Amino acid sequence: MKTHEWILIGVVYLFTLWLWSLPISSLPFGDVDASGHFALGDHLSQENIVKMEQLPLYLNYSYGFANDGKPWYPPHFHLTTSIFQRSNTDRILSAYMWYVFMSSFIVLSMFIFIKELFGFWPGLF
Repeated sequence: MKTHEWILIGVVYLFTLWLWSLPISSLPFGDVDASGHFALGDHLSQENIVKMEQLPLYLNYSYGFANDGKPWYPPHFHLTTSIFQRSNTDRILSAYMWYVFMSSFIVLSMFIFIKELFGFWPGLF
């Protein structure tokens, strides 16, 4: 890849980080089940749990026992949230920063995928 392509990728990635971190200025942010994801990561962090096979009762009840008490996302999603919370003094902001990085990596991986299929410019847009 040429130098100007690397610069454009960097600009797009920085724009993605900026865009995904805009809602952090007005915490809490999220919709639908964002509070459940945060609460589960927070529970893992506060209780120092690494492996979880059952949801805490307050989360299981809030979802109407829809998943029979089992976590509804792969465990590493909430575990990484708790790791980010433990690695910083502000547990709320650090969890949301994990969501920002995760979302920006999705954008970056989609760029790489589309670039391989159709070329640089379609991947960029």
